[in-house]
Amino acid sequence: MQRFTFLFNVRKDLQPRMPQGPAFYMQHFYYDTASASTINPLVSLTRLVPPTQILFGTDFPFLTAVGTAADLRQTGLFDAGALRAIERDNAVRLMPRYRA
Repeated sequence: MQRFTFLFNVRKDLQPRMPQGPAFYMQHFYYDTASASTINPLVSLTRLVPPTQILFGTDFPFLTAVGTAADLRQTGLFDAGALRAIERDNAVRLMPRYRA
């Protein structure tokens, strides 16, 4: 996050477009687990946003849904409720018409 802050401070032209700083806006996005379901990217991501802003995603055909789900569990970062949210509940909350 420090690098974003540094670059933001250097780029004066961006400051009027992001008056609250880049971290504020990055914390309002949702992120998926496609190609980022292992410990290192997830530790970084969870320092930025809570599990309620992480969505299950795969990079099929390179990574499978089964492999991504296994990777998420192997990190040990998430309890059962957070895993359920990442794997389904967060997406349902954002797109309720796909609940079924």
